[in-house]
Amino acid sequence: MIHKIFFSKRSVLLILLTSSAFNPLLALHHEPYSIVKNALQISNVKIDIRNILMGKGLDKDIAISKTNKLFSNNKHTANTLSDLYNYPEIFISKEKLNDALAKYALYEKHLDLSSYNSIVSLAQAVSLQSLSSKHLNTLKHLATTPKR
Repeated sequence: MIHKIFFSKRSVLLILLTSSAFNPLLALHHEPYSIVKNALQISNVKIDIRNILMGKGLDKDIAISKTNKLFSNNKHTANTLSDLYNYPEIFISKEKLNDALAKYALYEKHLDLSSYNSIVSLAQAVSLQSLSSKHLNTLKHLATTPKR
């Protein structure tokens, strides 16, 4: 016995309505996980730095302004900070790095994390000792790696 499957007008209409209802959901632009993760991480760093500045006696609005000014210069700051936190060869603690970044924000120093010299200067300020050639090579690799 041969079964023939015929689509009725009603089933075609249901298929059409269902596909048009889900089409906008499928067309939404989704950010890659790494971009979302970096954005969350930079906002957490901003909050940490703001809290450090407020702990030093600054008003909340001024602390927010100084923190935003620190991160307004470079669009790759989140990626570089993420690499500095997570590179196993560097061993920079998050607390020390946040303290150094808070000093940069407090004194409104220029921070360009796309520059090798700037990254080395920041790492030197955090570690308070001379960096080994292994650390310098890692930082050089970090500075020359193309950012996402």
